[in-house]
Amino acid sequence: QQVYYEGRKLGSEKEFAFKNADIFAFPTYEDCFPLVLLEAMSFSKPAVTTFEGGIQDIVEDGITGFLVTQKNAEALSDKLEILIKNTELRRQMGKSGRRKYKEEFTLNIFENEMADILQQVIKKNRYAAKILHS
Repeated sequence: QQVYYEGRKLGSEKEFAFKNADIFAFPTYEDCFPLVLLEAMSFSKPAVTTFEGGIQDIVEDGITGFLVTQKNAEALSDKLEILIKNTELRRQMGKSGRRKYKEEFTLNIFENEMADILQQVIKKNRYAAKILHS
């Protein structure tokens, strides 16, 4: 087994890296809602990441990947080892992550949810304006 850290990737380099990876590790302690996790899920990669910000809304611990406490290298390495040694678990978590991405996080879903929120705000503001002007 081999682990590589190749630094920041963009565009086609990032796509190539995701396609050729088995696992996505993102041991962050400063990100609120990292989109890179959604990208990993879109490529059917299980993620090992941290309990930080809204990450728990993205990665379901034990289902689409693993969550560990921030700055805990031992826990991170333990979860990576589990995935490295278990090809079927990697595949299953990757499939579950891809399914979750398609059901909850595509751009189309985001746009529809944002439009719904904006419509609700507009309705509330119209109602409030009517009350103020009556």
